[in-house]
Amino acid sequence: MNYRHTLITPAAGVRGLILALLLTAPRTAYAASDTLCVRNASAMRGTWAINGIVAGGVTTSTCSQSSAQSEAWGRAAPYNLVVNTTKLPTGNASAGGTISFTDVGGHLYIGFTMHDDHDLSDFDQVFVFFDRLNDGDTWAAGDFYLKVTVGPGTPQQTPVDPMAAGPNGCSLSATVEVFKWTGSAWEGNGPLAASVSAKAAYDYDQTIDAEHNLWNLEIDLTVAPFGLTTSKFAMGTYVFLDDNHGQTGVKGNVLRWPESLAERAMGDGDFTISPLDAATLANLKFGDQCFDVRFTAAPLTSNSMTEVNATGPTTFKMWYYVDGPGDTETSGADSGDVRIVVYRYTATTSWQTIFTDTKKQRPSTYNSTHSTTFTMSSPPPSGSTDFCSDIYVESNWPLDDDRSDGSNHVHVNYIPFGTSEVTKEVDLSVDSVPARASSTDLVLHIYTTNDPAKRVSVGHPPRGSAPVILVGGLLLGVAVAGRRRRMLASLSVALGMVAIISGCPKPGGQAGPIGTARWSLANAGELGLTPIAGQPGWYRMPGRRGQLKRARFQFTGQPLPYRTVSDTLRMAADSTGRPVMMRVPAKAGQVVSVFALGKVDVDGPDGPLPPADANGVLRPVERPQISVAVAAPVTYLLGRGEYAPAENVGTLVGSFDGFKTSFLIGTNSSFVVPRGAEQLMIAVNGSAFDYRRATGAYLIKWLITSGPSLPTANFSGIDAPLHRPFRLYGWDVLSSVHLVTYYEAEQVDPKTYAKAMGLGKLGEAHMSIYETH
Repeated sequence: MNYRHTLITPAAGVRGLILALLLTAPRTAYAASDTLCVRNASAMRGTWAINGIVAGGVTTSTCSQSSAQSEAWGRAAPYNLVVNTTKLPTGNASAGGTISFTDVGGHLYIGFTMHDDHDLSDFDQVFVFFDRLNDGDTWAAGDFYLKVTVGPGTPQQTPVDPMAAGPNGCSLSATVEVFKWTGSAWEGNGPLAASVSAKAAYDYDQTIDAEHNLWNLEIDLTVAPFGLTTSKFAMGTYVFLDDNHGQTGVKGNVLRWPESLAERAMGDGDFTISPLDAATLANLKFGDQCFDVRFTAAPLTSNSMTEVNATGPTTFKMWYYVDGPGDTETSGADSGDVRIVVYRYTATTSWQTIFTDTKKQRPSTYNSTHSTTFTMSSPPPSGSTDFCSDIYVESNWPLDDDRSDGSNHVHVNYIPFGTSEVTKEVDLSVDSVPARASSTDLVLHIYTTNDPAKRVSVGHPPRGSAPVILVGGLLLGVAVAGRRRRMLASLSVALGMVAIISGCPKPGGQAGPIGTARWSLANAGELGLTPIAGQPGWYRMPGRRGQLKRARFQFTGQPLPYRTVSDTLRMAADSTGRPVMMRVPAKAGQVVSVFALGKVDVDGPDGPLPPADANGVLRPVERPQISVAVAAPVTYLLGRGEYAPAENVGTLVGSFDGFKTSFLIGTNSSFVVPRGAEQLMIAVNGSAFDYRRATGAYLIKWLITSGPSLPTANFSGIDAPLHRPFRLYGWDVLSSVHLVTYYEAEQVDPKTYAKAMGLGKLGEAHMSIYETH
């Protein structure tokens, strides 16, 4: 494996590195032998009103969605659109998106969610291709494709809230054209276009909620007029994302799905003269017999976080989801292997494998979460400076419709939330810049979100004593070389979003103070940063291979836009025999963020299990020694269904209905309060026997912020079930500073043939403040 990697080092005082072994993200691709399932939601047809929204969220007066429609989209698995790897974009370097689909009463609904697109215009176009009978590797008469022009002639790019400013953050008309294969050529077909409709929704607000620079597209295709064979058809899509509408020479990015489709460049969107290979489409079928074993099911807990112990054994806890037919928990037989590989990095050996293990799994239910543990008995070799991990669902599971790398493989490199000093350091290296890059210089984008201090005396923190700040974990997301491997990294449950730059203007002078009243990059001059003219927050940094530079971010106390509350929660029972619980007042649509510090010993100081953090421990079901003929079944606070309670003893759990239902919180989690909820209850999972012998407590810190408004890049929101609240990135909710690194490579504009510089993304770090003293 050839990892592009930028080192990142924990600040002094952080006890160790942490591996996050679970992400909830869309599936990326498909294998040629897979047949993907279009889930049926026919009972919801009567309440469906197409308006461009492909997710649930906070309903507003101008942008609403029925609960049935939100539920239908929520159960339709999103697939990641694939970004070009060899044809670097000349804009939208960090843009991305997903596609999902569902069958509702003879209608095929196709949903797109695009993020980090700075403007929505008529240059943003979506093409969806259908081999309607899936009858070979060539086009046949009756095959067709849709061309959807998403945005208006005047781009939507205003930074104000579209829902507040009105009139339309949703239900934006999109133009649909239909092209049909005649046997020798593609020709437009006006009558068929009447059987397709499309609407778009957008959110370019940057202050009301955590999301901006995104749009949704919802396509409603009536199946019968197209003669689409629902038991076997093939489909693929290209999305052309324009960047900086109206510039000289089109710049942007072209995304595709599945990844077997050939890459295309901006300007290469006339498929009548530059045809698509029918053999590269994805195989699909209608129905509800959808099986999948994956790491990417949502919702789940926060990341499994376990320290890489330098002196003794380390246990990694890994969750996977078994998705079966229908939506309810069902007994079923399936089995297969899961595997972990842990690597370490040193300056002399680069990446080396230090631990790998494979375990046989035999889950007993579909539509539920299962977990297992791997134990690295020996400490890592000395001299390790960084760790990362791969986890795999192996290909030997009989019931697994999607065995693609995007579904069955997660690659993680993560440094934790933790108490920090005033300074956080981020190591930067150009060693990972590809050979095709135009130089070894890095392009840095440094920006802040949810920061009310960002308009105050930039770069000059106030004088006086520097209070202690709690800074969220530094994170590095690194792309993995190759078409089918993609690095994913997250503090919570999804892929982050960062701003982008179109082209690379000439640099300005030496960088002055960089920062706000809350934070500053103390050694910008030492790093050699030069600002990019006309692009605030963008800089060039010179570098040479073998050289390591360390960016030093300094933080100081400033009022936060939220109040953090601290409580202590014991793993014990109260006087009534019920687990000790915390109660947090919460309203539907708000975001609750919970952080749990400390450890508990779930079987007491004399038990064999080590103390656990709020992600709990996995152990076989224990029964107390009692002198009766038949032992009563052990019951846990955490309900069965989504999770196996015995595998999560000591785990921090929550409930919005008094623990009639419940969900995992873990060591840190940010989630949207579902509709109908008025109070969040938090407790430690265990049995009555566990509460009698456990010792220790967690220090719980919680805060409440505003939730996202429709439309949203998320596939659930306020309409989520009480036991499945949708989770957000910690850095999208908290006051955060972000550092994203890119490399430059020369490209040729396909329309003007002019040379331009494009950006390839290397890595990112997010520093999130959840409390000040």
